[in-house]
Amino acid sequence: VGALAGPVSKDGKNVTLTNVNWSTTTQSVAKTLGINEEDAMFINDFAAIGAGLPILKNTDFHHLPWSSQIDENNPIKTVSKWKVTGPGTGLGKGFIILKDGKIFISDSEGGHVRFAPANEEQEKLIAFIKRKTGINFVSQETVLRGSALKLIYDFVKETYYDSITEISWITDKFNTEDPSAVISKSALGIYPPSNICNYAHNLYESIFGSIVGDDAMDIKGGVVLAGGITPKILRRLIPKDSPFSNGFFNRDLPNFRTLAETLPVIAV
Repeated sequence: VGALAGPVSKDGKNVTLTNVNWSTTTQSVAKTLGINEEDAMFINDFAAIGAGLPILKNTDFHHLPWSSQIDENNPIKTVSKWKVTGPGTGLGKGFIILKDGKIFISDSEGGHVRFAPANEEQEKLIAFIKRKTGINFVSQETVLRGSALKLIYDFVKETYYDSITEISWITDKFNTEDPSAVISKSALGIYPPSNICNYAHNLYESIFGSIVGDDAMDIKGGVVLAGGITPKILRRLIPKDSPFSNGFFNRDLPNFRTLAETLPVIAV
């Protein structure tokens, strides 16, 4: 079974990757590996993550303490429905449902739904991204994938340059490293502090929290944070007053904030 980042055909025999210009078939893979085609199958990568969650150890999960409590002995059995959300090269999503002792998994292309801005600043960010990239459809993936952090940095730099000082070493690092990683490392204290990096990272985290809160509302259950970015920035998501938690609970109607408070968030 091959787990791949993209929409897999219903029969599991064909896949076109979302963020790489590449497609393949089980026939081609089977021929390369020297196996029978009937022994080869594709599934979406986040369906695979969903399938693996119930067999992870309790120590593989980190509960975000500002969210609803979990069953420490079996975190995944805390609620019957989980959305799985993971930013990385793209934004993967899936979900699992536990019913009558069975586990049902599904992939999702929820990362490619339209991003809903939570405030005026995020509306300005969308306009900036459209102008900067030439795209008209700004999806959740557009603002949460790894490369999005550099876009957000550029937005902050252009919008608030007079009040947030640029530091020359950042530009130098951008020439030799992944700019988004540089921004993150500064915000995490690995590299020297930068107001502009910290502001951009806070905005990214706020958007991340808002989208995860929407996922919790969508499934009316818990959310599992996965993906390559989550473990790298996890310690910034933990505080109760973090941009991430504030984004998660940013619900205009009190009854929906109350509902959000009953839903757990855990990270892999």
